[in-house]
Amino acid sequence: MDIKKPFYHHTNRINIPSWLFASRVYNTSAQEIHISGVNEYYGDIFRAISECGDISESCRIFESAMTELFNLDLRHRGKRVGSYLRLLKGWLFDSNNIEGAVLKGWVESRFGLVPFFHKEIIKDINCKEYYDYMVEKMNGRHNKNMMFHQLDLLYTYIQTMLGGYFGEYTPHVTLYRGVNNLEEHRIIERKSKREVCIEQNSLVSFTASREVAESFGDYILEVKVPYTKVFFFATAMPTVSFCGEDEFIILGGRYDTTIRYY
Repeated sequence: MDIKKPFYHHTNRINIPSWLFASRVYNTSAQEIHISGVNEYYGDIFRAISECGDISESCRIFESAMTELFNLDLRHRGKRVGSYLRLLKGWLFDSNNIEGAVLKGWVESRFGLVPFFHKEIIKDINCKEYYDYMVEKMNGRHNKNMMFHQLDLLYTYIQTMLGGYFGEYTPHVTLYRGVNNLEEHRIIERKSKREVCIEQNSLVSFTASREVAESFGDYILEVKVPYTKVFFFATAMPTVSFCGEDEFIILGGRYDTTIRYY
């Protein structure tokens, strides 16, 4: 992929520098991450979630809290209020749509990871493609109702669920992604024919099922993802019906990757 060196913001809302969060070193260490202010303001919610001892009940507590905090059951002038669930559904339909831009914008704001692809290659933060992405990120139809705060809580919920109920996914979970053309990916280093380091976009979908990945391409990318880079997976929210149970949405950066062949 013909792009310049990725740009990471010098500021973010987490407890380590953005360049370190994106690095291969971080991916092997899986240092705990917190978005500033979330646990301080909403700690009671996440304590209740971690202490109830049941996945379905934890999900109910979270969804009830989100509905109460952001009036998600209300309509204003016949239009639905902005909802994190609508963004997730839009991403799963097409990660390069407006909902995808809003989600990538949240990743950029909180973790300092700038996307290098949204509909087109984004070569740097001064190019037209980055401007077009920014316009979509700020779309008033989807980026409203304190949307970034909703996503902060969703990320923290997923992290709480991983720590309390999904020990098999910590500290790392093995995930797969099927692709047809390796040259479309930003390969940072080639260790061998099958072992490479790939810089993944700021937000990207993988699957926990190799069989599912095989249906999307001839090459299978296998990575070990630190649990702190898991933004969403459906089994943590059993009420979500629009996402396959093996799909994971993960935060980007440089991943040591094994290339397998279908």
